[in-house]
Amino acid sequence: MKRGVLTGLSPAQVAAVTAPAPLLAVIAGPGSGKTRVLTRRIAWRCQEGTAAPAHVLVLTFSRRAASELHSRLFGLGMPVGAGRGGVLAGTFHGVAWQALARHAADLDRPAPVLIRPGRVLAPLIRRVSGRDPWPGEIASIVAALGRARRGEPVAASILEIGQAYEVEKRRRRVLDLDDLLEHCAALFESDRAAADATRWRHRHLFVDEYQDLTPAHHRLLRIWCQGDLCLVGDPEQAVYGFNGAVVGAFDQVASDWPGTVVVRLPENFRSTPEVVAVSSAVSAVSAVAAFSSRPPGGLPVVGGFADEQAEASAVAAAIGARRRPGRAWSGLAVLARTNARLRVVAAALSQAGIPWRLRDSRPLTDRAGVQDLLARLPAAAPLSELATLLAEAAPDPDRDALVGAIAEHPEPWSLTVAGFATWLDAGGARAVEAAAPGVELVTFHQAKGLEWPSVWVVGVEEGLVPLSGSDVDEERRLLHVALSRAEDEISVSWSMRAGASPWVAALESVAARVGAAPPPHEQRARLAALRDGVDASVRSAVTRRDRLDSWRAARALGAGVAPDVILPDRVLRALASAAPAGEEELARIGGRAAARWLPELARLLAAG
Repeated sequence: MKRGVLTGLSPAQVAAVTAPAPLLAVIAGPGSGKTRVLTRRIAWRCQEGTAAPAHVLVLTFSRRAASELHSRLFGLGMPVGAGRGGVLAGTFHGVAWQALARHAADLDRPAPVLIRPGRVLAPLIRRVSGRDPWPGEIASIVAALGRARRGEPVAASILEIGQAYEVEKRRRRVLDLDDLLEHCAALFESDRAAADATRWRHRHLFVDEYQDLTPAHHRLLRIWCQGDLCLVGDPEQAVYGFNGAVVGAFDQVASDWPGTVVVRLPENFRSTPEVVAVSSAVSAVSAVAAFSSRPPGGLPVVGGFADEQAEASAVAAAIGARRRPGRAWSGLAVLARTNARLRVVAAALSQAGIPWRLRDSRPLTDRAGVQDLLARLPAAAPLSELATLLAEAAPDPDRDALVGAIAEHPEPWSLTVAGFATWLDAGGARAVEAAAPGVELVTFHQAKGLEWPSVWVVGVEEGLVPLSGSDVDEERRLLHVALSRAEDEISVSWSMRAGASPWVAALESVAARVGAAPPPHEQRARLAALRDGVDASVRSAVTRRDRLDSWRAARALGAGVAPDVILPDRVLRALASAAPAGEEELARIGGRAAARWLPELARLLAAG
């Protein structure tokens, strides 16, 4: 049974799954199998007796991710769902709402009512500005109010709307998503018994996408955590700083969670060496980043077009040429920084007779059809009545979306219709504009966590990548996320009328290096050499870093201190990259931090 949990894992994955440390951080790059490692670690610990399924809580950022975790754990023979004494996976907001609802029930009070800000803000904007909000304005104001909550400066008009919004929420006795986390944290900080009960129930915490946590998430996590914590994520996929996510969360692990052991998963099982080379071109940690374990694949295509219409037409033609019998359109994806750019591609696809799907950024419960279906039953009606109604309704996108959402909930029949709607909102459910299968049109942010065999990244140009007014380093990471979604083929393009993105030069350089055209009979040899050339230095650096990590972790455990006390991350990275020969060069690069360990470090690095 134990052997089965470890079957098919790489050595690095096995190390992450079986690490004895109660405080563990797993830095997992694109395609490295982080969900596999996360679920296998839970199963391993439960089999070893160091964790009990009923006391395991996995915190995620979407209901779909929680559903996927439940499904994988069930496939490993694990009980899932709180009602079955099994592992519980849920969003931070969903778990917080359940905690507040449980506390309210204990006091014989109604559960908190959750709202989406847009439904309350629209009339307030009209009141303050004397006009209807333009498309996108509500989202911009919500983001600005979030910045104001964090103490960042915003316009006086935004503050006026924010004050009216807070008054209106109190009048209606409702909460928004930010309130949910704050109220939950405040409850536990003021009620020792409630906090202790929650800590007893959730003794073993696992956090997915740790780099996306905001200060509010961290506040709750510190309250819940009692020394048993596994953090999984990737610093190079930290793309929600605009939404309040803590920048450099993994850099602060040593100080936030003293004693945490860090394990890295450098091997990319998803993408070809060519795709990894392209995505690494815009990665700040490419020197010790992922290497591909796959055979060589198709060559990357990087090039500009006269304008965005010409680009869209060329992409549509290329997509049409990729279609093969038995190959689904949904295996092809077009990614862009904005929905506006995707609509240009959608028009070209329609003209070419190619079906497409554009993911809608609106919450599912904001769709009129979904609201109508939910309103047909009393709020207190059991969810089973909604399921019956949906089974009798004619199939359409709204009905199908609700049926799918019910299927994804681990304990659907414990909910009322109102509770189900709240769960949809807390889980961030999103709609799809076209329900039929087709080429996927997805923004960079929406693409995070997804993958396709063939990907076209369009609009990589001035003003879009990076988007004007946005944090440049976060925009670079966002482009890295988009490029790393491809499994087999990657194409990057832009409008020459707008001008190429500043990162295009690096992409062109990589494409030229890996795309040099040898005689056909040398193609296989060239691709093999490409993989060796691109990966050799990376593999060596990763090997050195893994060796240094293991040594540092052992030293830290023996001394009872955090690994960063033994050797700071920045020094470890520098030594892994430079591979200094001898103690003199090692001392020059490592400085004071490495001075006390010179003989040991020299032996480790001399091993290759």
